[in-house]
Amino acid sequence: MHKTKVIKVLKTFRKVELNRFDKYIRSPYYNVHNPTLLLWEAIHKTYPDFDEKRLDKEKLFQKVFPGEKFNDAKLSVVRNNLLNLLFGFFSRTRIEQKEHLLHRELLLELSQRKLDDFLPRLIKEGRSKLEERPDLGYEKFLMEDFVAE
Repeated sequence: MHKTKVIKVLKTFRKVELNRFDKYIRSPYYNVHNPTLLLWEAIHKTYPDFDEKRLDKEKLFQKVFPGEKFNDAKLSVVRNNLLNLLFGFFSRTRIEQKEHLLHRELLLELSQRKLDDFLPRLIKEGRSKLEERPDLGYEKFLMEDFVAE
C-alpha cells in the first residue's frame, strides 16, 4: 500500500499538518466511519518513512477488520474514504486561511436566513478588513456586490 494515492499525499505532510489532520479525522463532525479511523491510525504510525513492510495491505486489513479474511475491495473503499478526508482537509485548511471569503459566506448565510440585524456591523467589519488589503480587489468587488443585493 506504500504506492497508493493516500501515501503519496501523506508524504507531502509536515509534522504540524499531520497533527492537524489527526485532529480533523478524529472529529465526528468530519468522520464517523471507524474503519477509516483505524486505517489512519495504522498508517499514521509509519510516518515519516511510510515503511513498505508496515504498510502491507493484509496487515493493514487485519488492523481495520480484525479476524476477517482479507478483502482488497473492502480495504479499497476505506482507503478511498481516507483519501476523500485528506482532500476535504486540504480544502478546509485553504478556506480557513481566507478570512475574507469566510466573512462573505457568513454575510450571505445571515442574509438568507433573514437575520438582517447582524449585517450592518459585519459589513462594516468586512469592509474595514478589506481596506487593509489592497491586493484583494476582486473580494472588495464581491463585498460591494453583496451590499447591493
